[in-house]
Amino acid sequence: MKQRLATILLLLTAATATAAPLPRLALLGEPPELLDALTAELSDRTNLELLARAEIDLVLREHAVAADNVGQLLKLFPHTDMFALLTQAWNKKSGRMVVFNARNSFRLADVAWTGEATAATADLAQAIDSALRKMRNRTPVCFSIAAMRRVAIDIRQHSALDDWSVRFERGLLARPEVQLLERERLGMVSEERTLTNQAFALAASGRLLTLEYETGDSAAVINLKLLCHDPGGRECLRLLSRDILKNPEETITRLVNELVDGLLAMPAIAPVAAQAQEEAKKLYQTYQNTGHPKEALQKIQAAVALAPDNETYRYAEISASSFKLFCPGKPECLLEARKLLAMIHAFQADFPGTTLPYFSASVLRDFADLSTANAHCLSEALARNEDEKVILLTQLSKDIEALYAEIRPQVRQDMRRHPQYAFDFTDGLSARDAKNFRHYLHEFYFMRRLYDDLEAWVRDYLSDYQLLLQQMERENLRRPYLHLKYQEMFLPYDQFLRHAPVEFRRFLERDQTFLDYLESSSLPFGRVNALELRTVLKLLKNSWRHGDQMTPALMSFFAELEALWPDCFTGDTVWKRILSRGCYAILAEQHCNLPRNHAVICLDRYLERPELPLEDLLVQVSQGNGNDDAIEPLLRQTPSLHAWKSRYLTECKITKALRDLSDALWEKPFFDQSNQRKRYVHRLTPKQRELLLAINRPLSLEFGRFEDALENDSPLVCCHACQDGDNVLLFLGQAGAYPKKPKAVLASVAPDGSMQKLPYAVPFDARAVFYGEADWYDGYGLFCDQHLVVLANHWEVVVIERANGQGRTFRHEAKQFAGLTVQDDRIYILGNYLFQSMDSNGEKRKIHFSQQRADKLNDLDRGGRAHDLTAIGNGRLLFRVAHDLSESAYDKEEIWLYDAGDDSLRRVLELPPGRRYALSSMRDAPFLVEAHKNRYLVHRLDPQDWQLHAVAQPPPADKGLWV
Repeated sequence: MKQRLATILLLLTAATATAAPLPRLALLGEPPELLDALTAELSDRTNLELLARAEIDLVLREHAVAADNVGQLLKLFPHTDMFALLTQAWNKKSGRMVVFNARNSFRLADVAWTGEATAATADLAQAIDSALRKMRNRTPVCFSIAAMRRVAIDIRQHSALDDWSVRFERGLLARPEVQLLERERLGMVSEERTLTNQAFALAASGRLLTLEYETGDSAAVINLKLLCHDPGGRECLRLLSRDILKNPEETITRLVNELVDGLLAMPAIAPVAAQAQEEAKKLYQTYQNTGHPKEALQKIQAAVALAPDNETYRYAEISASSFKLFCPGKPECLLEARKLLAMIHAFQADFPGTTLPYFSASVLRDFADLSTANAHCLSEALARNEDEKVILLTQLSKDIEALYAEIRPQVRQDMRRHPQYAFDFTDGLSARDAKNFRHYLHEFYFMRRLYDDLEAWVRDYLSDYQLLLQQMERENLRRPYLHLKYQEMFLPYDQFLRHAPVEFRRFLERDQTFLDYLESSSLPFGRVNALELRTVLKLLKNSWRHGDQMTPALMSFFAELEALWPDCFTGDTVWKRILSRGCYAILAEQHCNLPRNHAVICLDRYLERPELPLEDLLVQVSQGNGNDDAIEPLLRQTPSLHAWKSRYLTECKITKALRDLSDALWEKPFFDQSNQRKRYVHRLTPKQRELLLAINRPLSLEFGRFEDALENDSPLVCCHACQDGDNVLLFLGQAGAYPKKPKAVLASVAPDGSMQKLPYAVPFDARAVFYGEADWYDGYGLFCDQHLVVLANHWEVVVIERANGQGRTFRHEAKQFAGLTVQDDRIYILGNYLFQSMDSNGEKRKIHFSQQRADKLNDLDRGGRAHDLTAIGNGRLLFRVAHDLSESAYDKEEIWLYDAGDDSLRRVLELPPGRRYALSSMRDAPFLVEAHKNRYLVHRLDPQDWQLHAVAQPPPADKGLWV
């Protein structure tokens, strides 16, 4: 009996020793109460080992604050087999749990939960059990969604498509055979890369999916083309489905079953390494031509999945992932930044001999934008008295600065790898070294400002700059080469005074080295530039006081400057240029509430000059943003303005001066970011109105736009024009500052020059009319005939019936809008990369080419930029196509023909290179304008043989004129 018991115990011990270890699961995410309930639910599982929550929280907390290598997580948890990431419900969206295999990066389960967090525990535990069964499956069906294409999809449908895509992926994972490779497309996908710090190649049995959504007969109908390829690029399966949003559950179930069952019925195909590399190359080329960040990331990640050891693809993946750092005011931005930093470290470890910079320009830009975006959110929260949000954002600002402090030494070291920045001052300072050092400071401190603490930013810059000045002083003592008594652009005042004036003032007040060194140094310009810097400090300290504090400070500065440099104002053109820009203009405009050219006016007073000529007075008023004090001397010369009528039409200098004056007096549109330094007024002062009336008296509307400024609250901007019989039809946008909404207006100009607004209501979306003050034709289309007026931009079409004035709108999608015309009751819309048509009700749509298509039906689906849509009658349309040429300022250009009779596209003419072209028509006859070396030729294009015949040669154009 004892011998039998010993034998049983021995067999049990051997069986226990040889049994496979239990899979280990780590639960991550939020909400905490759901994690606690799920931990309790899974704790009694005999087929699973849970990782301790306290240990996970400790590691993640340390990683978020101080860890510099995410790969340490694998060392801490070497036997973790699965991760389950949970997110809580927010913004009317359900919570979510994603379970994936930590060893091969495949998603095993994706479950949504709603309601009370603890009520979902049983369903989530069941999903984890299903994921365990999938891990034991030796022959899974593995997918990776390589691309999602959207062909002419209405932007309002994007959200519905995103939801449909998530449901489709969950439908795939509902099948017990299916596993899905994570490629960072969905919200929590990047967590997998953070925790594993690895990139996994797609297995030979894996399949790449391409989902192509395309608009149907109307904007509300979306069709799907699903393409399945093996890793070698061979097409395995193709599925089509119409109107997928109508019955999504039924459609998804059918597609998933057809896809999985179809693949299971196929024989296994051995991998072909060469074909995988070729497919990766194609995906990389597609990535380079993809403009949308998410789509570009999908392409490059698919390429990395096929070729994980390719340096070019891995480097491009880092740059393509950097856009995800843009999470303004959310702590998630730091998590994304850590993930990106981990990818950079992994690339550095895998490719130690690379000559590429570890921190690319786009990556550094997105790192720097963390601080800018958070500061904007913080200012908004302060303005709205959102105390809790202010506390959150203040802490986030500190965390961002801690991240920057960690990154800055790495970025400096990376920049110094470049031969241009490999400084060595042991042999002295050459002119090239000084130039390169200045460029290094500019690149590091201003192009990519990795500082949230602005005081540290100012301090570090001036410390590095002082090192340069000391080297210049030593070199000048050894070999005198500095002779100027004043150095222009001595400091980047435009950066400090605009972005950190308070911090700059504090540094100068507390500083005991920089100013003292500058005044005591042997540099020829040291004392004069130190005097200027002390004047800047004085103005910053007194800018809050009422009254004009700048004038006495400048007068004192001029007097001390003459004492140091007696002949400084001899030939004062240089000082007028210096005082009209730089620190003096910024201080006057932003800190002293004075005209931008106030320092120049003070210099004239100091030198006791007589009144300036009329041209100079007009420029002064423009630079002074219509300040009443500057207008006063100009009003005294009002009679002289009337003599300018003929000169105004011929002299560019006067035209520019009047336009600048107009800009200074106009209200600034809400979205205008062209020049933040201008001070726009909302209501004209009496002197401004008097000046405008004096200017308007001799000038007509077509030359100035001043009349419109007097009669309307905001300017009318011409968006497009077309011939309307003997008249000209104008599409005008009534812009305006927030919260006003812009309006679209139609007007008609008669042959005698009179203009009147037409009584048609133009129901354009408020956002469809350009906010601005410059005429902008490229973004709009306009067509009219006896029955209809059609207007369009890149996302909306308006059709107005002239008989009753009624208008209707419908949506479309044509990024980079390039043309509109109507022919045979069909509306044709051309974008740079898409050409589509529809009837006058927006129905019966047809896409003639689109570069978003997976199937390339013609050359235009593969590449090129389309322009100048032109109708020539009989159902035929012409347009111009440009192809980029490497190392050339000119494009390769062609003319293409679309024939509605047989729905065909064909190239009819290749244009000579080295020229610029514009295509148009008159009475259905096509004409081509050619510009070459400032000379223009007009050609007629013969529709019979497609040959060009010169018909006119206008006089030579002014230099710089553009077609």
